[in-house]
Amino acid sequence: MQQNDPTFAEPSGFASNSFAKGLAVLEAFDADSPCLSMAEIARRTGQDRATARRGVLTLEALGFLERKGRLFALSPKVLILAGNFLQASRLRSETLPILNHYAALLDTDLHLTTLFDNQVLQLCHTDQKSAEGHNAPEVGATCLPYNCSMGRVLLSSLPDEDLVQLLDTADIPRRTPHSLNSPSVVLERIQTARQAGYAFEYGEYTAGELGYAVPIKVESKRPLALGLRRSIDHAPNKPVEAYLEALWNCARELCVLPALSAF
Repeated sequence: MQQNDPTFAEPSGFASNSFAKGLAVLEAFDADSPCLSMAEIARRTGQDRATARRGVLTLEALGFLERKGRLFALSPKVLILAGNFLQASRLRSETLPILNHYAALLDTDLHLTTLFDNQVLQLCHTDQKSAEGHNAPEVGATCLPYNCSMGRVLLSSLPDEDLVQLLDTADIPRRTPHSLNSPSVVLERIQTARQAGYAFEYGEYTAGELGYAVPIKVESKRPLALGLRRSIDHAPNKPVEAYLEALWNCARELCVLPALSAF
């Protein structure tokens, strides 16, 4: 979400600033704020009340927003856009059989992610019903990358100078007692992930969970990562090396898919 960002509210070079502002309205909604008032939408998009109101009412008339009393929410019509993307890219249809195969071998869920707007964006995931009952995030969900194994792998694709600049201005929250919020320490963990070819975190993003992630090395405009999360309370039934080997093997099979090469 672009919050109070004047460069996004008035993007130079756009043929239609009104269209860009309308898209900003759609991006204002998230899992923590599924319903927003007109004033909240204006604040989150950095638009004045009149501009936000025009955008909201237009999107409501087009069916992308629906009114809930004095609040507004995304309508299911937004899923049509997401569905069109998934169908056009063939991302899910090509990757899911491979992801499902390795998820069954590891008895855990696997996640295919990319870096978008300096956040981890969920592209596809399996639904392996492991004993720990881990709940996978929805496709399209985002999270901050700093204390997440997949995020560190994705950030490791950036040059160090870009990483330093990002971390110097980033708000790195302490999600758990194990979270790291020192930019220099997070940078060190990202650099370690780059050198090792994988990232590991233990209860840093979600209390009671550990995560492994590896990069998917493909000629793509965007970095891609493959990861898994497990409950710390359920002792791994395989050594760490077995999880990493399976992730690397899965990544090698994924990297030759046309859908990822063109992503």
